[in-house]
Amino acid sequence: MILCSRVNDRAHSDSSRLAPMPAVLMAFLVCGCAVVDSSLTFPLANPVVPLAAVNLYAATMTSFLGPQPEDNPTNITGTVVLFIGDACKPATLHAPGRVLLVTSEASSRAACSFETIYLSLYATGAVAVVWPAVDNLPSIYVYSHDGSRGSRTRHLPMLFLRAGPSSDVYDTLVTQAPGQIAAVYPDVNVWHATFSSWQYQLFIRALPSAVLIASGTIAAAYSTLHLRLIYEGYVHDVPAGRRSVPRYVLYLRQSVGLPHYVLAIETVTATLCGSVLAINGFFSTPNLAFPTATYFMTLLSGWSFVASLLSSAVWIRQAAGLIDSKTFLTRVLRGDHPLVFALMVIVPVAVDTAVSVVWSSYIYTALLSSIGAVVQFLSQLTVGVHVLFTVLRYYWFVHDVQSLSVHASGRQPGMDDLLARLSRCALGMSLSMILICIGTALMAVSTSFLFSPSGWTICFSLAYNGRALDSVFRVAMFRPRTATWPQITKRQVAQILR
Repeated sequence: MILCSRVNDRAHSDSSRLAPMPAVLMAFLVCGCAVVDSSLTFPLANPVVPLAAVNLYAATMTSFLGPQPEDNPTNITGTVVLFIGDACKPATLHAPGRVLLVTSEASSRAACSFETIYLSLYATGAVAVVWPAVDNLPSIYVYSHDGSRGSRTRHLPMLFLRAGPSSDVYDTLVTQAPGQIAAVYPDVNVWHATFSSWQYQLFIRALPSAVLIASGTIAAAYSTLHLRLIYEGYVHDVPAGRRSVPRYVLYLRQSVGLPHYVLAIETVTATLCGSVLAINGFFSTPNLAFPTATYFMTLLSGWSFVASLLSSAVWIRQAAGLIDSKTFLTRVLRGDHPLVFALMVIVPVAVDTAVSVVWSSYIYTALLSSIGAVVQFLSQLTVGVHVLFTVLRYYWFVHDVQSLSVHASGRQPGMDDLLARLSRCALGMSLSMILICIGTALMAVSTSFLFSPSGWTICFSLAYNGRALDSVFRVAMFRPRTATWPQITKRQVAQILR
């Protein structure tokens, strides 16, 4: 079903400079059906000024702060006061009976929980707070809380509304609204219908979480099998009288390689991200506190890229004799430039971790978020496209060899089993990485598109399912061959026995 939203955003009825609010116009794309009325108006404003035409949709910031639509509160009116201070510190402003309009500068400086902000502004005596977010359809934070679930704030009478004006309407609000009488009322939050829709629950919650948990579980099983093979190799290579814990640890170090690191990363990150996504549903439930939910918002994409990088290195090194590529990235993945390879491992993890820590600390810096998105996008796209081309080159090479063999002997030789499996998994991995990039690129199209129900669902469906499939192909790439022991040279065994 399509949301039947009635949203008035008449920024200018006289077709002057103000543009309609694009985020609100996307509301009809939400799954479900709800009636939405505008709830921020200025009934006593001079009809000839632009402020008189402002009629904004505004929902409560979260379901745990103050009166909610289901409480059937009465319309609240009050004189607008512009708030430009620090909303996280004890309020020095006294505004009894007033409506606080928070500026975008003040909101960007607010590095604390919504509950802390609410209590700080409640101390001013205001009857309502309007928190604008330019070109956003409010409010995706409907289920967000600091762990208290509204125990300190839900019963308080002050309205806390989030509005999503266009930039022109926002400018009109901050320049003309102070001193004017505003009428406010909490609208139905259209994100309730979005988050509860089967599309959102299936494509953003159920499928990615199930695939991630399965990938992590299988990775753990594969790791166990690999360790068993290593131990069997140790028993085979080292005489019983010479075995000891230090020698086994040394043998283990000699036997462990990139595949084992990938499986270890997947065991931890895929299982953890899948569990968090299944429990919290990516903002669609109040099951986890806001800091935890936002820390895992990227699904540990830095570690995911490292696993892809290591998997790509295994593929490139296995196919090095068949793919005559002298590109710089091939040489890096082959191990010719260890410093560059190390930087490609460290930088994405460091940036992604920094972004996650900042978000979970209630700090919203557009610069750091943009850097994180660009680093992940370029990293995933560069490696993903490169691996895709190397796989295609391998298939072309195999096709040429098979064609020559058929022409010479009349028989078609088969592909090497290991390379065939690696090539299929590398192909799937590269396409999954590109899928992540498509979702990330769509997020950058526009703020109003990203923070609309349809845009939010599409972008994160692509990114999250790409992330989940990426794990699947990486784990499948390193399925252990149970009939063989780890390949360790006689020289390495001799070093262990010293």
